Amino acid sequence: MDITFEQFQHSCPASAMPDNSIFESISGYVDFARVEAVGILTLEIFDRLDTVEPSDPDYDVLQQLSRDTVSYICSSAFWAAVPQLDLVLTSTGFGVVSNQNVAPASYSRVEALRTALRLNLLARLDSMISTLRSLEQWHDSAPCREYFRTLFWRSDQIRIVAGPLATRDDLTSNMPRIANAELQVAQIISPEQLALLRRLEATDKATPIQSMAIQHCRSFVVACLCDPNAIELHRRILLGFVESHPDEFALYHSSQTYKANHFEPYRNEKDDSCFFFG
Repeated sequence: MDITFEQFQHSCPASAMPDNSIFESISGYVDFARVEAVGILTLEIFDRLDTVEPSDPDYDVLQQLSRDTVSYICSSAFWAAVPQLDLVLTSTGFGVVSNQNVAPASYSRVEALRTALRLNLLARLDSMISTLRSLEQWHDSAPCREYFRTLFWRSDQIRIVAGPLATRDDLTSNMPRIANAELQVAQIISPEQLALLRRLEATDKATPIQSMAIQHCRSFVVACLCDPNAIELHRRILLGFVESHPDEFALYHSSQTYKANHFEPYRNEKDDSCFFFG
């Protein structure tokens, strides 16, 4: 996938210039961002973006993925390059200082530009991952396993913890706490059932009932992170929901966790020859 000057300007309007001087000056950053994109998509899927035909059953999915990937590469490259560029704000946008008649842009305005670029590249990454869930070719890949180590894989899923403007950066910083809380989820519905829910979420194959269970799992994790007083309530809600749908959660119902949850200690009967004290 070759990124054109026109694609770069469309993805990063602040780079608008009469010529492609800025684009050429950050070509190395574009190459690095392209490598990052390959690491997200896998090389096989990345190469398909340039060769897909309308007859391909995945054509619409790959077209959407291509648009997001181009925007991701451009925003990521420009975001990384801005600190190395002598940018100034002019009446027609940002440009490179070329004479003494143009004053450099303030630090705050350049940082505002970088923040906007960062938000766009992170949003595009969310969209890329969401689209990749539809591709069977991606399901057994290393990046798929990495992004779905927990049931939290998109930035909006962390907003109740990190605030309404949370991004993937917030998701990443909270991931150790999320993973730790999901250990408790495994103790409630069994490690086997939790692993299957993660897999169903990664492949976009969860049934409506399973999707509701996934949301109950997330609510329990959020309680662990933010509201300890609500942990027991969400534990009961999650466990009750899973136990009320045995056909949808067969792994739990056949697990050692289920047996432990339903273990009944021995009760002495009046005709027993021995009496056991508990």
